[in-house]
Amino acid sequence: AMMPVGIHMCYTMTTGLQTHLMNDAFQPPISAEKYGILNSAVSWFNLVAPFRAGLLVDRQGSQFVGILAATIGLLGQLLFALGIHSHIFSIAVLGRCVFGIGEGAVMVAQGAAIAKWFRGAELTFAIAIAEMLHSIANWSGKAVVVLGIELGGWRVAIWICAFFCVLGILAAFVFARLEQRHMMKRIGR
Repeated sequence: AMMPVGIHMCYTMTTGLQTHLMNDAFQPPISAEKYGILNSAVSWFNLVAPFRAGLLVDRQGSQFVGILAATIGLLGQLLFALGIHSHIFSIAVLGRCVFGIGEGAVMVAQGAAIAKWFRGAELTFAIAIAEMLHSIANWSGKAVVVLGIELGGWRVAIWICAFFCVLGILAAFVFARLEQRHMMKRIGR
């Protein structure tokens, strides 16, 4: 359930940063239309990525896709941060597009892992936990803006969210290791 927490935070963070992104992030400042492009860029690739991720999960497993997707999400967030810090709108949009690839795929990996590991009432509980963390992460993505401002400026929020993406990658590695151990026990090694 922890794999996509940073991803969810990054996804919703831009709504809390709208005024800053429009007025302070780029030279010249961007319009509401360009902010809409920046904010919706995540969705462009996210319309296709889950289908590709599903095929990849079937071939490679949810642990591989979880690690890959969380890493792609982090790379997208880092590109977005680079665009913000260099005041280049096109790099920030590219970062959000790359981020969208990881964002959609990590959800597919998480869903596949939950479906594989849990049955019956356990499945319902596991989905509930995942959705609860999803909601908390979405809220945190908006709240992190205030924290970032308190810690030195709104740009700090971008890095806090990137840090949580790193934690998501670590969670994906832990999951992969647990699944690997489980598979070894099943085959008697």
